[in-house]
Parts: sequence; structure tokens; C-alpha cells
Amino acid sequence: MRLSRTAVASLLLVSSSSAALADVAASGSATVAVSAPGLTPPREAPAPARRDEQWWMLGMVRASGHSGARLQVDVLGFGGLSLGLGGTLLAQDPNVMDVAVPRASGTAYVAYTARLLGPIGVRAQLGFGGAIVGHASTSSVMAGDSVASSTTITEGALFVSVPLGRRLGLVGGPVVEYAATPLPGTDGRTLSVFAGLQLR
Repeated sequence: MRLSRTAVASLLLVSSSSAALADVAASGSATVAVSAPGLTPPREAPAPARRDEQWWMLGMVRASGHSGARLQVDVLGFGGLSLGLGGTLLAQDPNVMDVAVPRASGTAYVAYTARLLGPIGVRAQLGFGGAIVGHASTSSVMAGDSVASSTTITEGALFVSVPLGRRLGLVGGPVVEYAATPLPGTDGRTLSVFAGLQLR
């Protein structure tokens, strides 16, 4: 029985393929590399650098029997850490029996701001400075006398800011102040509430 040339070539090709597969199986390892042209593995985008927290705050302050204004400015910012200066001016309410000259205080502070709820910022702040306090009774004012004293103060505050835009926001929170030399009849502690605008 005679085979055609095509049949003989097919038999030879099958035989050579079988021998090659046997050699690969005997060696115990086979590596197949598949590459898709034009495709590259995705790269993770780098995390955006945190912007320094530098705030300007201006608003109203309300304490027991007093109301006034407060301004504070962050001078330096290092990520969430800030260093700044602040000042408060309080006047006694007119319906209070005793009359007092305005009370002014100024502090240098260190603050840390955390972004706990996305754009909403929470800031803890500690400051040290001084205050000039006026204290005079109605009788002394009628007599033309006025008394003022100065003292060093320690101040702690907790503020929460809610953005209104890219740089403008609302800010507010409690401020606790302790005077080293309290007025007669007081313990030197003053609790006030601040509410105002923030610019960063």
C-alpha cells in the first residue's frame, strides 16, 4: 500500500510534535508567556499632599455678662499644626449693675486641625498671653474712680469649621480662659462662645 507525499509529511510532523512534547514533560517545566500589546498594568495615583492649615478667624464672642469681638490669625502652618496670634475685646453688658471698662486680651497659640468628616475641620488650640481687665463699681464710677489691672492668662479652645466655598467657611466653638490673677470674688475662669467667619 503506497502513501502519498502529503500523508507522509503529516505523519512526520505529528511524530516530531509528539517528541517535542515528550521532551518538555520530561524536563518538568514549561513556561508560557502571553502578552497583550498596548496594555500596561494600572498605576496607583499618588495621594495628594495635605495643605497647610492656616486660618483667619473673625467673629463675635459671648460670655456671661459680656459680649465682644475676637480676631486670630495663623502665622505659620505645618500640615495640621499651626502657630498664631489672637486677640479678644469684651465689654460688659449695659444691664449689669457694675460698670466695667473694656477688657482686652491677647495670646500666642499653637493649634492642631484634623479633617475628621471630609471638609469639616476640628481644631484644638492652646494659647498663652495677657489681659487688661477693668473693674469698677457704680459708686466708684460716680466718684470718678476707675480701676484696671493686668494678668497673665492661659486659654484653651475647640473650634469646628464648615466650608462655604473653597476658602471661606463658618467657624465656632467654646473658649475657656484662666487668669493667673483673678478679680476679687472670682476664680479666674471665663467660659465664652465664639462664632464667626473663617478664611484659609
